[in-house]
Amino acid sequence: MEDLEAAERVCLINEIRALEELKCVIAAAQAKAAAAFDASTRRAQARAGLKAEQLGRGVAAQLALARRDSPHNGAKLLGLARILTTEMPHTLHALSTGVINEWRATLLVRETACLTLADRHKVDEQIAGNPAELEQLGDRKLIARIKSLSYGLDPHAVVNRAAHAVSQRYVSCRPAPDTMTYLTALLPVAQGVGVFAALTRDADRLRAAGDPRTKGQIMADTLVERTTGQARAEDVRVEVQLIMTDRTLLHGILPPDTNTNTGTGTDAGTNTDTGTNTVADTAAELDAARTSADTKDPGTANCGGIAAGRQTESFVPDGAEPAVLAGYGIVPAQWARDLIRGPDPVPDDPSPDSPDPGDRDQARGPAPNPARGPAPNPARGPAPNQARGPAPNQAHGPALDPGGATAGCGTVARRPDPRTEVWLRRLYVAPNSGQLTAMDSRARLVPGGLARLIAARDQICRTPWCGAPIRHYDHITPVREGGPTSAENIQGLCEACNQAKEAPGWSAHAVGDRQPDRHTVDTITPTGHTYRSTAPQLPQSSAASRASTAPMLPAP
Repeated sequence: MEDLEAAERVCLINEIRALEELKCVIAAAQAKAAAAFDASTRRAQARAGLKAEQLGRGVAAQLALARRDSPHNGAKLLGLARILTTEMPHTLHALSTGVINEWRATLLVRETACLTLADRHKVDEQIAGNPAELEQLGDRKLIARIKSLSYGLDPHAVVNRAAHAVSQRYVSCRPAPDTMTYLTALLPVAQGVGVFAALTRDADRLRAAGDPRTKGQIMADTLVERTTGQARAEDVRVEVQLIMTDRTLLHGILPPDTNTNTGTGTDAGTNTDTGTNTVADTAAELDAARTSADTKDPGTANCGGIAAGRQTESFVPDGAEPAVLAGYGIVPAQWARDLIRGPDPVPDDPSPDSPDPGDRDQARGPAPNPARGPAPNPARGPAPNQARGPAPNQAHGPALDPGGATAGCGTVARRPDPRTEVWLRRLYVAPNSGQLTAMDSRARLVPGGLARLIAARDQICRTPWCGAPIRHYDHITPVREGGPTSAENIQGLCEACNQAKEAPGWSAHAVGDRQPDRHTVDTITPTGHTYRSTAPQLPQSSAASRASTAPMLPAP
């Protein structure tokens, strides 16, 4: 028995190795097919009369859709395919035979980008032309080998490349798990080392003075304090855009939803007034909000964020529905409540502010006290995972003051005299379908209110597998073809996807009969392939999720 198991393990390792080599062979075949598709498309576009600078437009987007990848990765893979098939035949052969994988082929292309075509051929021949040696090189050894040869062939090109890299410095922010973010800075090596050394010195000094925080926590807090100019990291004043149901926001203030009538397609516990009276400042007003929530006419479903219907029963209890943080994604219900009203929503101001005219209502409440550490609170405009891009502005108004410091594991200390100001913008949904309701416009440009609604509905670029922040509000049916400026005919796209859609042969149309509770768009590429995009599921109450019984139909 033991001998059989040992033999089986040997076979499994051999199978894994064979499958890995097969993946490399497939990657090479994809590169060849991508390069051929690019060349064929460019010839067809040239015959159609496109200008030279427009040739190849939309090719990377089509490749990305075919690979179920983002347009950004599609462009990188197309560039790799072009270089491998035209300038680095030995590298392509090594990939085709399974000697190297797609990533190491990318390293060979990337590290020789500064060389002339003749010098790149020499590096390709010397490194990739020796499969036995190439197979033994890991990522770091491969990069070191390429740099050594490149510097010997053209030292000026290598130096110029390093000088050019300084101009590419930037700072980015992207989501991390558990309501955190990654703040990344690409800096010249001397500056980066200097920043890290300064943070380390301060952390060591404070630790020696008895600071109970860990070294990493002190370094993170010091970075925030020095960057923002605040005395404490938790005092940073930011504006967040948070989308949540009224039941989630008012959990513990409103009574539990006891509505059992699921035949009407409405939610009596989610109505037009709840968003107005959410974090009221007196007990009487809290009672009024409670009464309003249970007695209002349920003809229109609403939420302090959004209540939307679904086709399947929800097993999430009322008050536990997660919220959506613009530019970040799903966040826990309790985290969202703490951010808006603080962990102890006891009213303490006997004179609440008067509601602001329009669709925003100002309410005061105790300051939220999230644990020490950077929370994903994107300011107006940039989304956390990109340098630029609009974000929906649902919780809008005076800056929030998320105070509090970690008092111990799992505990949060309240700051003295905590205060915060919160604007609530009510977003209405149709009670039977769960879709956001919106105004139409006769203008070609999307008005601000409609843009905010589209941003709240779509959250990120609507192109399948893209995930970039919304930069453009695109008419699905173009205005020149009679398309209206309405929520049904507008979708949020990133800049690259919107430009790709304008290439010859692309078309799109809204689909209203397949999934009536969520905005759906079909995009057709020049090759006739159809890709369906459905707006993300919005936060909803469990009662609302039980209300809708419309069946979901598959895409054709």
